[in-house]
Amino acid sequence: MRLLVESDPQRIRIALLEGERLAELHLEDQRASRVGEVYLGRVQRMAPAIDAAFVDIGLGRNAFLHADDFGLGDSSQEIRIHQPIIVQVSRDELPGKGARVRRGATLPGRYLVLLAAGGGVAVSTRIHDDDERQRLIAAIERVADRDLGWIIRTAALGVEESELEREAATLHERWLDIKGAAATTKAPCCLHRDLDGIERWLRDRACEELAEIWVDSEALENAVTATLAQIAPALVERVRVHRAAPSLFERFGVERQLRYLWDRRVGLPAGGSLVIESTEALVAVDVNSGRDLGAGSLEETALATNREAALEVARQIRLRDLAGIIVVDFIDMSDGSGWDEVLQILEDELERDRAATMVEGPVAFGLVAITRKRGRNDLVHRLSVECSECLGSGRLPSPAEIASRARRALLAREAAQPGRSWRLRLHSSVAAQLENSASPILAELGERLGERLSVEGVPDVGRATFELLERR
Repeated sequence: MRLLVESDPQRIRIALLEGERLAELHLEDQRASRVGEVYLGRVQRMAPAIDAAFVDIGLGRNAFLHADDFGLGDSSQEIRIHQPIIVQVSRDELPGKGARVRRGATLPGRYLVLLAAGGGVAVSTRIHDDDERQRLIAAIERVADRDLGWIIRTAALGVEESELEREAATLHERWLDIKGAAATTKAPCCLHRDLDGIERWLRDRACEELAEIWVDSEALENAVTATLAQIAPALVERVRVHRAAPSLFERFGVERQLRYLWDRRVGLPAGGSLVIESTEALVAVDVNSGRDLGAGSLEETALATNREAALEVARQIRLRDLAGIIVVDFIDMSDGSGWDEVLQILEDELERDRAATMVEGPVAFGLVAITRKRGRNDLVHRLSVECSECLGSGRLPSPAEIASRARRALLAREAAQPGRSWRLRLHSSVAAQLENSASPILAELGERLGERLSVEGVPDVGRATFELLERR
């Protein structure tokens, strides 16, 4: 596997490649997320009608604390107006809405997660060996505070007990520091901040399978190597810096593969295809056989197509970050052993997915249901806005995405033809939105090129594209 980390003034993009194929893409805004931050807040208002409370944590709006996150039915966990309370942000603020928080704190490490509001020891369901599970549980129970909960992560598989004990002690000390700060400070205030996006990704995902780790700046190199030196020193020597044109993602073919994210139809190797449709209720995936695969019967053709589809469905779920209920309409088969094979392929591939998934079916007509834990909107929705021209029936790249694409194209042209002057032509509405949002992309390009760059908003450029012309 190969990890690529590319940044611009707007965001960091983290791509995971398996061979030459893009397997996952993660986006992290340069504006730091508050998810994972721990605050000492003060309860401002109770809302029994919606089983919730509103907590002042020092941000623009009061945070939302639902009963599921503070045990409204448990008298020992009840809260009162004006009570100081330790909470952790689980969802950032949205337009018109405050952040969502939960009581207590969840403190993740590389091998363990400390649950301040829990008790007992649990082991990742991906550790299947019973002897190993018991070994890990015994190691933590020897050192764990019984008032705290612990989750043993998949990365702990085979790790020495002394290493687990050291991390448990570190996390426990971190929680004691949080409680100590809460006892000596006045609400509202921030008690703890989680790692930045790339550092968090490395803590959770870095492994020996990463043959290379590429970054596109010295700042990222410093951040990545410093994090790896703490959690996986053997990987430090695998860090590489990409400095030349074209961009890092262009060099490894990621940009080309990302363009296919916008397609509803995904081709299969032998001529079949998937058609992916996202709705409010669920994601529907239709499997089409396409041309004859050369099989001897319709049943063999269906099985061959469904095998390929199972592999690609699992890949698209990870790549597009699809979540919730996903219904796959495989080609119907009458042979039960064929279904067993297809479902085994699907489940084996989904094992590579870090998000929790469950596969059920098939039911009538070859329908298989997959449920996947939802953390945020799927990738295409995060990169796009609803199209007003088609009344929301399609998707278009967001102004920020168009600006990022224009930046990459302009820097590539500038590297090939330094010192030239350029005209960047955008659709009028795109240019207006970028100006109103004080786009960091345009600000950076202005600082780099000065008067050699002019940005024009015009009606004759497509809403989803841009034009880059040399100015004479």
